Amino acid sequence: MSGTGTPIELYVYDLSNGMAKSFGRALTGTDIEGIWHTSLVLFGMEVFYGQGISIISPPGTTHHGTPLKRLSMGTTEVDRQTFLEYIESMKDIYRAEAYHLLDFNCNSFTNDVLGFLNGGTIPDDIRNLPRDILATPFGQQMRPMIDQLFSGRSGPPAQTAVESLMPQLPASSTPSNSSLSSNLQISTSPSSLRSILQSSDAAAVMYTSASCPPCVAVRPAFEELARTHPKIAFVLCEIGVAGGQEIAADSTGEFGGPVKATPTFRFYLKGAVVGECKGGDAVELKTQVGMLVLQAFPPHPHENLPLPALRKLCKALGPVTYPTVPALPSLSTKLSSFFTDCTSPSLAESTPTTLTKRVIAYLATLPTPPAAPTTPLSPGLVDAWKSATLNALAVLPPASWFPVLDLWRIGLARDGARLAPAFAGILPSLLSTVANPALLDSPDMIKPLLLTTLRLVSNALPIDTLVIALLSPAGAVQDTTRLVVRALLDADKSVRSVGAGLAWSIVGRVWQHRKKEDGEIVGGEEWEVEIACAILEALGREDESVEVGMKLSHSLQVVVTVAHKKSSLLAVHRLAASLGLLALESPNTTALVEIMGALDGPSVVESKVPMCADNKEVEALLKEVKVLLS
Repeated sequence: MSGTGTPIELYVYDLSNGMAKSFGRALTGTDIEGIWHTSLVLFGMEVFYGQGISIISPPGTTHHGTPLKRLSMGTTEVDRQTFLEYIESMKDIYRAEAYHLLDFNCNSFTNDVLGFLNGGTIPDDIRNLPRDILATPFGQQMRPMIDQLFSGRSGPPAQTAVESLMPQLPASSTPSNSSLSSNLQISTSPSSLRSILQSSDAAAVMYTSASCPPCVAVRPAFEELARTHPKIAFVLCEIGVAGGQEIAADSTGEFGGPVKATPTFRFYLKGAVVGECKGGDAVELKTQVGMLVLQAFPPHPHENLPLPALRKLCKALGPVTYPTVPALPSLSTKLSSFFTDCTSPSLAESTPTTLTKRVIAYLATLPTPPAAPTTPLSPGLVDAWKSATLNALAVLPPASWFPVLDLWRIGLARDGARLAPAFAGILPSLLSTVANPALLDSPDMIKPLLLTTLRLVSNALPIDTLVIALLSPAGAVQDTTRLVVRALLDADKSVRSVGAGLAWSIVGRVWQHRKKEDGEIVGGEEWEVEIACAILEALGREDESVEVGMKLSHSLQVVVTVAHKKSSLLAVHRLAASLGLLALESPNTTALVEIMGALDGPSVVESKVPMCADNKEVEALLKEVKVLLS
């Protein structure tokens, strides 16, 4: 893109005015530098798309203010008059009413125009930002609201729309796919089409013309298919506009050869043409798209297996939580005694008061779920709580940490929605401290600390932002995994039982994200194999035998034995469900089956069937899990 032609600059603005950088991690679980608006600057003009195409001179005097970045995009050999004629021809495509903050925005325009000018593309982090945000629970929560702002009419200015949406915190619910708008894109240059095909596993391109009646008739069917097939990139290419003529000519055969009639539909798999149809036959179009889906995303072998017990579990993936509240005065007294015994000069003066007085008083006001808290949070409480927590973990010995963590466990159970953004901020530091390998394997990892940490993480998993913080590659996934594996392999049965509940909760969330294909949390082959091996070993340790002291009366022996059997059955149920859900339709089925075979997994699972003679549901589940591992 270098040369002696006219230089091109990309002006980059933040539509959120810094709000994305401030709130990004709390809202989405990942850092967001800005919500980008871009424009191209050349020939002394700034050109951008919003309420239609705008040309402003001199550059830098638009209503967006001063750009945060000015990036060189190379040069162009296109002269000024040709460029202006091109922009004029684009106005029928980039209309004000066609603008959409996520799907068809200023960055779509600048990328398209840059492709015409010199074959280049704008930076990926700018172009892919909407996709990256939509992959988060917050993005999915905001999507219907954004769609409503821009649906079927000229929407508000992008900056106004962003500012109206940014302060809102995500709710726990997630919209269905039916609420998502079309993933239809428009291409007017070879470089933009090339970019789409290179970044898409599968694409359907409609080569169309404004003067073609069959194109007008079949276009609604094409747009409807775009709405119902989110895995496929659907592209409209107007061959009579701008670089569309060059695409249609396709002298190199890059896009499948010249387009000689409209409408022509071509179907691409990883950039290569795998199918084509012509004319206005909507039924044929739908058939071809269906074939493309089968080629690009073949059904998993498990889809044809009769697995009623596991399929039932897939509809009830609620995490195991621990909402019980201990006697708060006793908890306060225990914490106070720990601080009294602390001799560290690093103990902040405010830490004991914050935790034993302010936080305890706040927890005492919280109602029992499902009732929601109505008392406003005391100003500064959450920030003081965060600082006091980190200070307490730094100055107290590990044996004294568990009541500090239990405060957060109670808070998340009863006021999770309000506490989640703050807790997400300290979660990585907290888990890296508690799940440190040197501590996990040492005598200092006392049972109360391990159990409290496991229950705290369990109470975080119903909250979408905390799921991202716990299980995303950029979050605390390594510490979370280390913690659950440690619990599953513990010698203490009660610790293994809580570990089994946490394993179920984690695998359930991974399953949900796997089905949504958001790619934001773990689920890769290495992680799945590690978790599966730990679950299998824990399952192998569960049995219904019990050693009862000879001094116990016969009746008490019976009571203890029954309680033990119930506990073992619950653990077996949770472990088998976790293992089955992890394996069900996993993209790493081959690796899982191989490692489970090497560990004699099917036999281990089968050996638990006699324990479930009185529980047909668990018995059926074990048999299905054996099938998946064989």
